[in-house]
Amino acid sequence: MSKHARKILKRVFNQLIWLLPSPKEGNIKAIFLCILIATTFWFFNALNKPDYSTAIDYPVAFDYNHDSTYLLSPLPEYIQVEVSGGGWNLLRKTLRFDRPPVNITLDSPTATKYIEASTIRSLVENRLEDVTLDYIITDTLPLNIDKTSSKKVVLALDTSRVNFAKQYRITSSIHISPPTASLTGPATILAKVPDTLQLTVSDEVIGKNFSEEVQITSDINEHLQITPEEVQLSFDVAAFSLYKKEVAVTAIDFPDDLSVTLSEEYVKISFWLQNNYVELANNYAFQVVANFKTLNAEDSTVIPVLKSYPDFAKDITITPSKVKVTYAD
Repeated sequence: MSKHARKILKRVFNQLIWLLPSPKEGNIKAIFLCILIATTFWFFNALNKPDYSTAIDYPVAFDYNHDSTYLLSPLPEYIQVEVSGGGWNLLRKTLRFDRPPVNITLDSPTATKYIEASTIRSLVENRLEDVTLDYIITDTLPLNIDKTSSKKVVLALDTSRVNFAKQYRITSSIHISPPTASLTGPATILAKVPDTLQLTVSDEVIGKNFSEEVQITSDINEHLQITPEEVQLSFDVAAFSLYKKEVAVTAIDFPDDLSVTLSEEYVKISFWLQNNYVELANNYAFQVVANFKTLNAEDSTVIPVLKSYPDFAKDITITPSKVKVTYAD
């Protein structure tokens, strides 16, 4: 038995003697202590044998230039190996005492996607003192290091995700200040970011002019940093109502002999109008035309087209979307 082991056994034995029960105490505690003493002697004696083997997790560290690189996932911290040697030495390695990490140098960190564990065997062996490396259990060490890059994107409002009050719409230009933002992060992720970034507003119901600071990080990948994180967004809104109007259809390029005529002289148009523009709309003459050149011979119809309409009329539809023609007998 080694000198170190004898010192430990002596210390344990002295502690156990102190714990021995007095004659007045039962025999159960004495029996338990005897078993504990015998087990301790057996354990320390077994550690002196030289032919044990076990699997251990040995620490690894990576040396590379961190400038202009981005770590997409944590680097491996350990490599699993099987080693053999004396019991005391293996116990020390297993309990992670005296285990300086294996330093792995990466000359091209962004181009290296994995390292075969077998290629660093000599590095591990140099770190394993007093035990023998049998083989490396870990197959590969995955790496996910990317280049750091930057990109400027244009900001726009995604109006389809704005929660407007009933029948309210945007009536002005959409102002975003600043109009662009800078993204920084992994080059592979930045390459997938579109040139225009859509902004969203809160779930509040918007029924008045809007002017607030909004976050622009909600839909950004967690690996990307954006500058600035907030922008000033403003636009005007107003209430709209649905209006309908009957408009005469003007026939164009039809035969002068009236051998072909429109079956309907009027169509109905529907449009949304800002409430304060109602009077203007009533005084405006909408114009709808139907050109004989658009005749569909299969169903004998032409398409009515809105030729003139006020800019303040929105989402205009024509009913019917096709008008039949009539042939003279």
